[in-house]
Amino acid sequence: MKVFIKNQGCPLCDNIKNLIPKDATIYDIETEEGLTEAMLYNVQSVPALVINNKIIFGQEAFEYLRKIYDNSN
Repeated sequence: MKVFIKNQGCPLCDNIKNLIPKDATIYDIETEEGLTEAMLYNVQSVPALVINNKIIFGQEAFEYLRKIYDNSN
């Protein structure tokens, strides 16, 4: 799983940071590396998840991560 966020200025991104699985790769789109990777997947908003080449954005991404987090606890 790849997770695309902004480390600053994104309230929904702030809300999902504690839900991100430890094995996920996190990209900050405000860095060169993060923006380059986001462009490969055509990520146009954050937060975004890439799972098996499927992109999930915004509230749907938040709900997906919450479900994973709830099932792991």
